[in-house]
Formats: sequence, structure tokens, C-alpha cells
Amino acid sequence: MSEIAVKTLVHVREKASASAEGGFNLKAAFAQFDVDGDGSISHEELTTVLLSIIPELAYDQILAVIDMFDPNHDGDIAYVEFAHTFYNCEINDNKLKAKKAMMRVRKMASTKKGFHLRE
Repeated sequence: MSEIAVKTLVHVREKASASAEGGFNLKAAFAQFDVDGDGSISHEELTTVLLSIIPELAYDQILAVIDMFDPNHDGDIAYVEFAHTFYNCEINDNKLKAKKAMMRVRKMASTKKGFHLRE
């Protein structure tokens, strides 16, 4: 997955979460992208909404995000594809990497007899 696409998705997640009243709602986010309300997001709709959220996106960045959301390349992004991408893409974020590494260390430490993390 393209680093540009992942960074863009992170930005979209942050914007969507920040603008959500009462918490983030994936169906509401999908509806925001599904401009014509036909139950799927076309590449044009995705592009339009992405540019409204992040106006400085370059053409190659938009294509990377489209590829990420439309893995079967049929031209339409179903809710299932949207949800899968939104929640399951691997985010190359340093904080997340550090958190995962610390969790692995804690797990290893808890399985080793005589090993204490504080020491």
C-alpha cells in the first residue's frame, strides 16, 4: 500500500473523527462520500470529497487512495470495501509502531519467568 495513500487515509480519519458530533460514525462518513446517495461511492465522488477535505492532494495521491478503497477496480466502492479499508489498512504511523512494539515487549515479558519489565 502506498505511503501517500495511508497518510491520506489517516488525515481523512482524523478529519472525520474531529467533525463527528457524539463520536465517529462510519455509516455517516460513507454517506458523506456517497454524494448521489446510490449506495456506492464512485471514483469521481471519492475524488470530489477528498479534494474538499484535503485540497492540496496531488493526482497520484488521489489515485493511490482510489486503489486502496477499490481493490477490485470495478469503479464503485461498496460500503463493505469502504469499511474494510477504513478500519483494516496498515497505518505506517510511528506512534502506532511504537505502541505495537511495546505491546510485544510486554507480552514477551509476561511469558518469561524471572523477567521483570521494570528491571
